[in-house]
Amino acid sequence: TAVRILYGQEWAASEAPAVLAAYCAFLFFASLNGIFEAFMYSQCSPAWVRQCNFWQVGISLVLLLVSWVGQSAGPIALVLANSLAMLLRAALGCIFAYCHLQPSWTELRLGPAGQ
Repeated sequence: TAVRILYGQEWAASEAPAVLAAYCAFLFFASLNGIFEAFMYSQCSPAWVRQCNFWQVGISLVLLLVSWVGQSAGPIALVLANSLAMLLRAALGCIFAYCHLQPSWTELRLGPAGQ
């Protein structure tokens, strides 16, 4: 693996490869969250921002709780907790996009546009 080649057997035998693998998933969720939040904050009303702030506090509490519960799993628990928080934030943006755009089921189907 890359860790073994770059840092040697000691690092490859540690939990570093698992943490890096979890971090790759975190990067996906963080980028997904960034896309949804950029759209959301460019289109939302001040009332929605206040509602989002309320939910952000809840998501932060979930992050703290999952981090605390997963202490025994080591550093990977922090990465997974942050991934969950990013996924929840992305879900909040997805809910806004769905409510704001109100797409029909035919608009949501996957496949070629010409059919």
